[in-house]
This record gives sequence, C-alpha cells and structure tokens, in this order.
Amino acid sequence: AYGAGTFIHEHEGQPHNHYFAFSVSDSKLGRDDWYRNPNGQFYMIATHEKEIHMIAKSEQITGFKINPVENGQSVTFEGIATVKHGTNDWEKGWEFTVEAFDFGRQGKGDSIHIMFTSPDGMEHHMEGTLTYGNIVVKK
Repeated sequence: AYGAGTFIHEHEGQPHNHYFAFSVSDSKLGRDDWYRNPNGQFYMIATHEKEIHMIAKSEQITGFKINPVENGQSVTFEGIATVKHGTNDWEKGWEFTVEAFDFGRQGKGDSIHIMFTSPDGMEHHMEGTLTYGNIVVKK
C-alpha cells in the first residue's frame, strides 16, 4: 500500500492543511492477518495558520493489515516515529496508527485517519478526505 497527498483537518474550528506520504510492503503474513516488520516509511507535516505545527517521520513500521471496506480497501499500519510538535525539539518514541482508505477512483474520496501518542501519553488525532493525491491499497 502507498499514498501521498493533502487533506484538511479542522482543529479548534479552523481548517488546517496536512501533508503525508507513506509506503508499506514486503512482509510475512501472520496468523492474525497482520504483516509484521514490513519495509515502509511514513511522513506527515501538519500546518496551523500557515505555519508548520507538527512534523513526523517514521523510525519503524511495526505492522500493517489490509481490510476490505465498502467500495474499496483500507490499510491500517502502526509504528514508532520521531516528532517535532509545536516549538518543542524533536522527540523520539511517538507511537502512531494510520488507517488509509482507497476507493479506487484515482484518489477521489480517498481518506486518511492518523493517531499519534506522545511518550507521555497525549493523543493527537487528525483525519480528512484527500484534497489532492491518491491512496493505493493492493492485497
């Protein structure tokens, strides 16, 4: 599965642009239908009021799973990232889960949901329908 694009996430009543790219592949399928320790990368930049608010880059993708959904497929993947949030320095050890939806129409209607958990347990959710780009999920 792979994807890249932009989506708008509303936060505190304001729309914010988010940019992402990911790829996950090449792994053995486990009994739980998860592919463990795959090749992969995930990057995300979130802007608030035209300023960069958060940057994330994966250090490890720990697993992914392909799921059928109505009119398409989704991929869920998890991992560990290094994140720069607000004015803070880069911090290792953030956990993330991404669910990306491919509806097979060259990006039209594709969407993404991202959840980060900081090392101190604070959760950051962001989601939206792609305004540009495409998500491709193949089993």
